[in-house]
Amino acid sequence: MNPKKNKIIEDIEFIINHKDTSFITYHQYKKSYDFVDKKFPEAKIKNIKIYICDKNIFNKLNYNNVYGLYCSSLKAIVIKKDSDIDIEIVIIHELLHYVSDIVNNLCSRKRKNEEDFVLANLIDYLIEKKWEEKDIIMYLSKNRQCKINEAKDFFEEKRNKTNKTKKFRIL
Repeated sequence: MNPKKNKIIEDIEFIINHKDTSFITYHQYKKSYDFVDKKFPEAKIKNIKIYICDKNIFNKLNYNNVYGLYCSSLKAIVIKKDSDIDIEIVIIHELLHYVSDIVNNLCSRKRKNEEDFVLANLIDYLIEKKWEEKDIIMYLSKNRQCKINEAKDFFEEKRNKTNKTKKFRIL
């Protein structure tokens, strides 16, 4: 196994087992879970438990600029508290990684395609939250690690397609 993947698994296990880690469930963040569930009901995400910890734990593990992690081998989501971004967006972002793993078999996908799947499906939520187009493009640029004009092209391409999300069959 890839040493970097081993580290992520170890780090997520460390976070999950940390005495100060708690978890959130569907009932606490219905809007976030419902947004993803409406797009991908076959993924059954309402039962997913998301672990949440203090940002100092993330920082200790050198995830300073990371707000959440999803591990496909553990089927686990961890997010940090006190982030300077809306926690609902982080929850949706990580739930979409879970969905992608379930519907698209993450093992055979490249990281960039994975992130594009997540971001394309997050655009509707950001629009719903009344984000300005320029702010969405900045968010996309940061998360795709691309130039602003590339993020703008991605936004324009995906904005109208996300309502017509292809339904995936889960085996």
